[in-house]
Amino acid sequence: MKYIFYLLATLFIYCCYTYRQTSKNNQLFSIYKIDSINNYYVIYAEKQDTFYKIVSKKEQDKYCRRKIRLNGKYKLNLNSIWEQDMYINGVNVGLKQTPRVNCIGFDENTFICLEKDSINDLYVVEKLNGLCIVE
Repeated sequence: MKYIFYLLATLFIYCCYTYRQTSKNNQLFSIYKIDSINNYYVIYAEKQDTFYKIVSKKEQDKYCRRKIRLNGKYKLNLNSIWEQDMYINGVNVGLKQTPRVNCIGFDENTFICLEKDSINDLYVVEKLNGLCIVE
């Protein structure tokens, strides 16, 4: 009986944690600016007076049914670029390994920078191709 209690308690805690993570990431964001740098879109979003800078590679999708538009509101799942492992010549240079830098190169001609006054991180969005939300 004791083992069943521990199993149920563990399952309950896991479910609560998973729900909290999902509801934190998959919230409604307002799009207030869309910019373009070379082969990338830079999408500026706001949620509860916090500002986010989202980077998305330009891609054409002729079957796109839902496109991000200026002043639109969308449920997005943001992932920090800085928290991902990044390797250069086999060396992990991700945030966990080195201090944060101001800009990141997405290709040899495209560098996207933080904005220290309001935006301190860069994000990518799951299920976003260019400006098209993939269902």
